[in-house]
Amino acid sequence: MTGAVALWWLLTEVVFAGRALVPEFSPRRTLTGLQELAGAGVVDHAASSVFRLLAGLGLATVAGVTVGAIVGSHPALERTLRPCLLFLRMVSPLSWAPVAVIALGIGDRPVVALVAATTVWPILASTAEGVASVDPGHALVARALGASPAERWRTVTVPAVRPRVLSGVRMAIGIGWVVLVPAEMLRRHVRPRLPDPQRQGPTRLPPDHRAHPRDRHDRVCRRRPGPLGAAHPPGASRSAPADDKAPMTPRLGAADPRTLLVVDAGHHHRSRTAALASEVTRACFATLTGSELAQDRWTTARVHLRDHGHDLLDALVLGPRPSAVDEIVESTCGADALALVSPCHNASLSALAKLYLDVLPRGALEGLPVVIAIAGASTRHTLVGELVVRPMLTTLGARPVATCLYAAEEDWLPPLCDNETVPQVNSALAGRIDRAAHDLAGAVDEILSTRRLGHVGSPREWRKRASLTV
Repeated sequence: MTGAVALWWLLTEVVFAGRALVPEFSPRRTLTGLQELAGAGVVDHAASSVFRLLAGLGLATVAGVTVGAIVGSHPALERTLRPCLLFLRMVSPLSWAPVAVIALGIGDRPVVALVAATTVWPILASTAEGVASVDPGHALVARALGASPAERWRTVTVPAVRPRVLSGVRMAIGIGWVVLVPAEMLRRHVRPRLPDPQRQGPTRLPPDHRAHPRDRHDRVCRRRPGPLGAAHPPGASRSAPADDKAPMTPRLGAADPRTLLVVDAGHHHRSRTAALASEVTRACFATLTGSELAQDRWTTARVHLRDHGHDLLDALVLGPRPSAVDEIVESTCGADALALVSPCHNASLSALAKLYLDVLPRGALEGLPVVIAIAGASTRHTLVGELVVRPMLTTLGARPVATCLYAAEEDWLPPLCDNETVPQVNSALAGRIDRAAHDLAGAVDEILSTRRLGHVGSPREWRKRASLTV
């Protein structure tokens, strides 16, 4: 540093001392100029400029992160808004100056707005790109472990997006400094020049004539809203009323109860799979009978596939279905909700569960809400339900609920005594089971209240007809 200052002094006061302007940039004159600036209030002016820059960056960060998160979370919305966002991003920053002056007048507000309008684009683009690039596998793991949407956003999305948002903010700071210099010319307050009453001819309005109440009163036009017709409730159509003779989906009477079918693919009646099936049955039945669906009577039916292993294999290999398999198929086609509980074998369903799905006729699971429950040993196979079972059931036409259950080793309580043979779930797994039960109740209520397939009967009747075609 000392050598640089010495070289600076040597060049300005010795080598080029004969030049007219070079000595004005010597270290001595520079220190004198800094002292004069400090006495003239340059620190206060610099603090005001930094405040305007930070205020504009704050507004741009809030708007950019919010809109970028929304755009990045919806690919269709991102494709729709991409041309408009690219066009606005390429607009020259100073082109927004007239808009800022017209909307906000003269002062600090147009400067802050101009800085925010020009720095929001890199933050928005970085946030949208970061949200779109979040690994979906991490979100699936969080959802399978029972994380709520807010917890998944806080623990998965925010840490993955934070580096890109900070990168966009750093780019915005550079753009903000460049725009701040010409933008601060907009804060100069011009005293309005009132019209001279003795002057003849048209008079030009002052630049900030909006500050005069008389001018504002003369230029503002007030409109009274007129009657626009009768009010309609939210979501109601203005068209003619629907035909009373339109076909409606028939509902079963009170004498014909709804059925919750639980398919247990466990290999032993005291296994963890059987215990998980019992907990799922209890939670789903309690939720279905305690919600708005309580107007319909509900019954539960449980199928133990281990008792029909030979029959399922014969039906798949030999051709004709045994009577036991026909009963399983009829129970599936007549069910209003299904819970498929299976142990995890080789990162997939058990052989009994696969046989059950293979013998079902086409359309047997069409529109049927299903709870997926997997019992495994370790957390390595947590995503078996999401990545293996859910696509399989969706291909067969079923409607798996959002919460997929996976019971690992640590989800069970240790036995209280040596004679305890039925495993007990812990509070975390019980909470996930209750959440899946509420998802099932919501899916069933949505299906039963929708007027779909009215010309062929209810979804249950449609699935029964499909079973007769095989």
